[in-house]
Order: sequence, then structure tokens, then C-alpha cells
Amino acid sequence: MTLSIQLPDQAGHLQSTLPSNLAAVTLLAFAVFYGGWPWALIAAIWVVALRTWEQVGWPMLQAAAAGLFWLALFHWTGDRRLFFPFSMQVAASAACLWRINGKWPAVAVGALVTGVFTGIRILQFAGAHVLGVELLVAAAVLCIGLALLPHIGKWGASTTAALLALAGLLL
Repeated sequence: MTLSIQLPDQAGHLQSTLPSNLAAVTLLAFAVFYGGWPWALIAAIWVVALRTWEQVGWPMLQAAAAGLFWLALFHWTGDRRLFFPFSMQVAASAACLWRINGKWPAVAVGALVTGVFTGIRILQFAGAHVLGVELLVAAAVLCIGLALLPHIGKWGASTTAALLALAGLLL
């Protein structure tokens, strides 16, 4: 009788996670250097949410691409308001991931990310009127994103939320 132990193929797993890990590190590094601590904090929430609920691969690459897009647009224009659509994309993405546990966990996670965003805005001395508008737009954006989730998927819902947040800024 021979005792045999099968070890998992670590090399194959490493190769499959490498692009995802590089995407996460790239997003976090660019967030720190080009956006500062607020962008880095929200990006870190996104990375943790994706790592908690998703397998490696496309979701992290898509998140990194979206995050880098918002950072590049912010850096190019210098418009600090672009932090809002970025944060709403993260909030909607996290809410969509938690939707598998039910409607209320999704709402709670979306509200938690929105709360972190609001806390950052308070530390940035945003006025009460601005905060009120941002919270109203955030609530509408998250509701619409979650309503669209079954029809357009997680990526579509979070991207739609970000674009609606941008539209809310422009109005």
C-alpha cells in the first residue's frame, strides 16, 4: 500500500492570478500617487470586495480598467468631482456582488461604501448642500444600478451607476 498525496497545481494557479494581482496592485498604486488617500481608500474597498466575492480574472481587470479610467480623467482635467462617479461605481459594484445574499445586504454594502465616500467628503469640508445632493444622487444611482443588475450584469450595472453619477454632477 502506497500513501499518495496530491498537491494542487500551484504554478497553474499562480499564472491565472498573476494578471488579476497585477491589475489590483496597479489600480492601488495609481490611486495613491495620482488621486491621493481618498482614491486609494475607495480603490482598496473595491479590491477587497472583488477578492472576497469573485474568482480571479476579468472582474479585477475590469475594475482596474474602470478605476484607471476615472483616475486618468481626474488627472487630465483636474476636476475633483470625478471622485464621485468613481466612488459610485465602487459602491454599485460592491452592492451587486452582495446581491447574491439578498436585497438588503446589497443595499447595506452600497450604503456602507457611500458612507465612506461621505466621510471623506466631510473631511474635505464639503458643504451640507453639496453633501445632500451627492447623497440623493447616490441613492438614486444605487437603486437604478441594482434594478438593472439582472438585465445587464454586474459590470454593466456598476458602469451605468458611474455614468449616472457623472450625469448627476453635470446637471
